[in-house]
Amino acid sequence: MTFGPIVPPRSGKSYDLPVSLSVSVTVPVDGDRTMITYHPGTPPGMPSERRREARAWIADLEEFEGVDRTGRTGRTYAVVGHEDALALGSRWRAAAGGVTVVITNRAEARALTGRDVPATAALTLAEAAETAVVTLGRDGCVAASAGELITVPAPGVAVQDTTGAGDLFTAAYVWADLAGLPLRAVLEYASLYAALALAGGTAVDAAPTLARLLAEARQRGLAPPPNRGLEESIR
Repeated sequence: MTFGPIVPPRSGKSYDLPVSLSVSVTVPVDGDRTMITYHPGTPPGMPSERRREARAWIADLEEFEGVDRTGRTGRTYAVVGHEDALALGSRWRAAAGGVTVVITNRAEARALTGRDVPATAALTLAEAAETAVVTLGRDGCVAASAGELITVPAPGVAVQDTTGAGDLFTAAYVWADLAGLPLRAVLEYASLYAALALAGGTAVDAAPTLARLLAEARQRGLAPPPNRGLEESIR
């Protein structure tokens, strides 16, 4: 797939995008909005050694299927779309085996596990992955790890548009996890970051800065991340 010139709104500039670049767009579908992402796959010439050296590896769950994780020291985060979950079928267990965290929404978790109750679906996913997280929209999220369930309510915020909120939840989850926070605090930071963006035209456009996230977290009594070096490196 190739792209012609793309002109961002109000910018007046056009860009020729290389085929190696992932691109997401928000489009109207059946009276609602959805995000469509083009992913070109693994760039050619990237050796497996480079992947093993990465501190974090974030990819679709199906991309972990059949991957040799021997010698990998970084943490692995798997996400999944609804259609991908249906296509994986029972193969999800092999794909999730050994993954650090699998993050899904309610519908995706149901499609993967066949479990209607999110907590049960999380426990089932955690039979393969080290930790499983199921996001529940206005109901917050639930996570399972080592047989333990943790439920975190969604912060109370004004909601204008939820498009992309799941992506922001994942981004903040990875940041908080790498910053050394315990699981409950990781979920709280991820939920807060996604919630703060809901008042914008699209969640991605309204994504708050790290400074705002930390300020809001302090106001809500959340513990600061212990890894201050990571915090400073992202500023």
